[in-house]
Formats: sequence, structure tokens, C-alpha cells
Amino acid sequence: MTDVVVFVADFCKLRSCVAVQRMHEYKVVVLGSGGVGKSALTVKFVTGKFVEKYDPTIEDFYRKEIEVDGAPSVLEILDTAGTEQFSSMRDLYIKNGQGFIVVYSITSVQTFQVCTCFLYYL
Repeated sequence: MTDVVVFVADFCKLRSCVAVQRMHEYKVVVLGSGGVGKSALTVKFVTGKFVEKYDPTIEDFYRKEIEVDGAPSVLEILDTAGTEQFSSMRDLYIKNGQGFIVVYSITSVQTFQVCTCFLYYL
């Protein structure tokens, strides 16, 4: 009978540990012009692998477990479309995001100039 009591006591400790270790969630939105490498950077960060070829993104969602200030957390990353065609969706992303990564190409002044527009809306 004591074995059962020990098991129940250990189960209660485990359950309380799980409740204490609840993960914080952070929502990050990746913004930038089309073709600047938003998806490549996001996939590299999440999986550790660099993808050279991909289909143009409309919207991709990634989750990665990280540690913030010693606490387990989940980073929810929204990789957005870089085309003007989806600008209404982008407004919604900006409204719901908590952090933003604005990406541009160092070989294109135009993509840098577009970043200033994104910064205006943030």
C-alpha cells in the first residue's frame, strides 16, 4: 500500500511542476518585400537548415520552443507574403503581432525603402 501512496504523491508533484512550467507565448511577424529571404531566414532559424528554393509565400506559421529569462517559452512566427496583393492581411498581422522582424535585401535599395513603410505601420 505504501508504494501506491508514493506513486500518488509523485504524480501530484509532477502535476504541480507541469502547472508551474506553463510556457509563455510570443507572436513574431516577419515582414518585407517579396524575394528578400524572409522564408529562408525563418526556416533556417526554426529548423537549422537553409532552403535555397521555395514557392512564394502567402502565409506560413512556425512554432519553436525557446528559453526566455530561464523560462520555457514558445515563439510563434508568422512568415508573411511580400507582395502588395496581400496588404489587407498584413494589417491584421501587424495588429496581432507582439514583435516584428523587417527583412530587406542588401542588394536592393527599393526593398530597404519599403521597410520604412512597414516601420510606419508598427
